[in-house]
Amino acid sequence: NGALFYTRAGQFSFDENNTLVDTVTGMDVMGMSDSNTLQSIDLTELRILLPEATSEIQITGNLQPTSNSEEITEISIFDVRGEAQTISLHFTNPGDSDDIWNIEVRDSDGNSLGTDSIQFSNNGSLLAGANQFNMDLTLNDVTQNISFLFGEPGSTSQTTQSINLTATLTTQNVNGSAITGLTSSIFNNEGILELTYGNGESATGPQVALATFANEGALIADAGALYTANNNNAATLGRAGDPNFGGILSGRYELSNVDLTQEFADILIIQRGFQASSRVMSVSNELIEQLYNSTQ
Repeated sequence: NGALFYTRAGQFSFDENNTLVDTVTGMDVMGMSDSNTLQSIDLTELRILLPEATSEIQITGNLQPTSNSEEITEISIFDVRGEAQTISLHFTNPGDSDDIWNIEVRDSDGNSLGTDSIQFSNNGSLLAGANQFNMDLTLNDVTQNISFLFGEPGSTSQTTQSINLTATLTTQNVNGSAITGLTSSIFNNEGILELTYGNGESATGPQVALATFANEGALIADAGALYTANNNNAATLGRAGDPNFGGILSGRYELSNVDLTQEFADILIIQRGFQASSRVMSVSNELIEQLYNSTQ
């Protein structure tokens, strides 16, 4: 009905609708939006990470200036649909210049997807403007642009051309990913939902809303470890991590927060009631015994 309740129980879980709820009452647990308004904590849009098409491939290694050709086979990339594709790079030295290498990109069937080139200086480092290239590749009937990065100009830390080094070429880093699902979620000390996905990536989600009161003793107890507030004791809403609200310990159990004085008083009342009932039963038993003896 839109009414707000407050709790310290902290027994929450995501229901079948991916909404964080109180496990006892089934009520939605509220989060704090970026605009400082209350909203339900919903995982629906965070359950999966959409695919990311490969856009960069970093190549490292050495090219032998006396060699006619080199290649990198079976480079795994992702297309725009998140499906895995395989390409290969084929390097050829045109012969008229030892410093220039033509590069052909091929698909898994050996079909040419495009060609470009890189160039080295006399000391074996890459020349500026010839150290990388971009290419539009048509994969799975969809075109995507990929940058082939061989290193910084003048640097020998990534791709080089040297007769003194073995010819070894490989991919150093290939970005992109397939569609992947959520594997774990936990609230951190600031009440922010931290999410981990199957590919190792992480993200953050909504933040739990907290409330403080000028007089916590004036809260009205309700069923299910809930409390309500009246107009004279309105809630001040905020976020964990703020000095006025403290932090959140996820996955922990709080020690007893019941009113022990009231609980002990209730126990004494029950105990006295039991003792009184016992005396009544004792008197009744004695009367029945006397009546039985008088008839003999």
